[in-house]
Order: sequence, then C-alpha cells, then structure tokens
Amino acid sequence: FSNHAQVRFLSDKVARTDIAPVFDYLLRSFHLDEKPLIVVVRDKKPQTIYACEIGLSSTVGDYIESMSRSQPAVTSKSVFVNARQFVKDYYREGRQPVAGVVEFIPNDPLEVISSGGSDSGEGGSGGGDQASQSEKYKIRYEGLAAFKGDQLVGYLNGVETRAYNYVKNNIRTSLLTLPLEKGYTAFMVDHSKSKTQVAIENGQIKITTTIKVALAALENGGELDITQPDSIKMLEKRINKQLEDEIVAAIRKTQTEFRSDIFGFGIYVHSRYPKEWQELRKDWDEHYAGANVRVIVDSSIERTGQIKQTLREREGEK
Repeated sequence: FSNHAQVRFLSDKVARTDIAPVFDYLLRSFHLDEKPLIVVVRDKKPQTIYACEIGLSSTVGDYIESMSRSQPAVTSKSVFVNARQFVKDYYREGRQPVAGVVEFIPNDPLEVISSGGSDSGEGGSGGGDQASQSEKYKIRYEGLAAFKGDQLVGYLNGVETRAYNYVKNNIRTSLLTLPLEKGYTAFMVDHSKSKTQVAIENGQIKITTTIKVALAALENGGELDITQPDSIKMLEKRINKQLEDEIVAAIRKTQTEFRSDIFGFGIYVHSRYPKEWQELRKDWDEHYAGANVRVIVDSSIERTGQIKQTLREREGEK
C-alpha cells in the first residue's frame, strides 16, 4: 500500500532533469503522504537497490527508515529529509532543498561464503536465487544530494555533509581524529551550537558563522599528555583549524560548483535586511555565490577520559 511507503527513491537521472512533476503527484494524490524520506540513488543502475542486504527488515524502505533512527546517533555524515521538509525548503526563499544519498558497494566474497552462500537468511529473503542476489551488495548511506530549485546539482561527500550538519545544528554525534607528530588523538563531540550573522557593506554580502564545539577525548594513540593545560590548548587550536577548513571547503563547493544556498544563509539576510531582500531574492543563489563567508570554530575539550597516562607511558615507567 502506498501509505505504508517509508522512502521515496529518485534516480540520479530523474533528479537531474525535473522533479516538479514527481512532487506534484506526491503532494496532490490523496493516496500519498509527506512522511516518507526522500533519497537519491547515486548509481547508473538504481534497481540494484533491490539486490542489497537489508538485514532483518522486510523491505528496503523499512531498512532505510530504521537507519534514520539509529545512524545519526553514531555518525553525522548523512542527512535524513522527508518529503514535507524537502518541499518546505523548495518553496522557502533563501534556502535550497537537500536529500539523502545511497550508493552500492560490493559485498565481501568471504562474508558471503561464511554466511552460508545462497542458503543464508540475510536480507529477509527465503533463500535460493533471491537470497544470493541480496548478498551481492551493501547499501552505503552517506553524504547528501544538493538541489537548486527542482534539479539535482551535485553531491557532498561524508566529510562535507558533516560540515553541513555543523552549520545547520544537526550534530548529534560526531567523531574527530586529529593526527599528531607521533600517533593521533580521537575525540567525540558532546554537543555543538552554531550562530550565523550577516552584513551588507558597500554592496558586499558578508556571512559569519560561529560554531562552538564541546569535546570528549576517546582515545590517545600518541605520546602527548592530554591532561596538561598546554596540551589541551594546542589540541583545541588544531581542532579549530581542522573543522574551519572542512566547513569552509563545503561552503565554497556550494558557492562555486552548485551555486545553491543549501545552508539557508539567505534566510538570515531576509530577516536582517528585509528591504534589500526584495531585490536580492530575485537571484539570491547568484548573490550567495559571490558572498564573503567566514567560519569561526571555538572548541573546548571538556573531558579527557577516566585515565591520565596512556598505557604506553605506564609501560615505560615499569
């Protein structure tokens, strides 16, 4: 039944042409609703999605829907947008819509053998040819599809999508690995908060986004003593630089390649400069492409873990 659909998939080919007729039908028909997720299949053969593993789920849609409830708690490299939110962004001035993305990756042949071949129950199938087909591919749900009006204009990868979520205040959990001269240090983001300010000076649009990030150390794989104040300050500066570079790169990509304001900076301009917006709104995405965007990250390492020394340091003392 159509009302039981959890996800509506768009092929890359359809999304790049004109999705307006598709959404006109989805919104007009009383048989359908606005709850299903909108996902773009980034593959030349979108029908391959029906030959992918879906675990214990009965359908591919159920598999993606269950992923939307669990994945944001462990990674921030994806987005889950339903039809209602997509259409709101489509109609709203100053923001362009985005959608989730799925890709297919070949399964590990060793996993297929160890799982029992065609007799495996993976994918919710009953065995035989259908089961063996379902073991050929896995679904990778990562990144986002950026739209401009009713057309797909490009994709952001996982790291760029994480930057998008920082700006949009969509971070639930994020893991950061900071390379050091000897080893590395891994952190988990406890919480983050972004604030955007805009200004128009001498005809130039200036956008400043400040992001405050609270971190907890997960692993210290180097020789640095992360409990010392000097070490903490050094790590915070390097984290600030790493996140700033990632976020600026993602914004620049939407300005130069997509020329599409998926971040919604135009909404802030509309709110602060309502009179000027009447002229800017006619071609906002082009104005956004030439805007001066600045990103400031202010991180703080609030927890360094339950041990002070690394295991290597303790071993050296012995």
